[in-house]
Amino acid sequence: MELLVSNRSGYLEKLDFFEVRFDMAISRLRDTAKKQVRRRDRRHVPIDRDESNGELTAEVEKAAGSFDPFSEEKNWSFEYRLRLDAAIDLLPSLQRGILEMLRKGIPIESKDSGSVTISKTFQKVEKTIRNQRDKAFATLQEMLPTLAQS
Repeated sequence: MELLVSNRSGYLEKLDFFEVRFDMAISRLRDTAKKQVRRRDRRHVPIDRDESNGELTAEVEKAAGSFDPFSEEKNWSFEYRLRLDAAIDLLPSLQRGILEMLRKGIPIESKDSGSVTISKTFQKVEKTIRNQRDKAFATLQEMLPTLAQS
């Protein structure tokens, strides 16, 4: 404290080391912030639309994860539900369990500690559950067109 107080009244050479270290720390913080902004900006890509009909391209649909085998409009078809159940039965047990719980409306994660969630049931982290859900959806998306032909 004495060094800082004496530095206010005049130049004190003993504090040069601390000033240099402080400037370096600020510079590193600035560089880290710039990297984060650049990384965030690279994540944003313009959405492409099909020229012929104006709909989103397949790559955009896949990246957005818009495939939901439990969507309302598809669930009306009895044949679709049969094919969906058959496809779900072919999935690994973790993915099958996650999809069945999602079908029943059980949330993946909840802030309420007493509620039943998929994460607690399988004793897995929320991100693991979401990754397994996405893998199951991708597998179902590949399987359902082939099951429709049989």
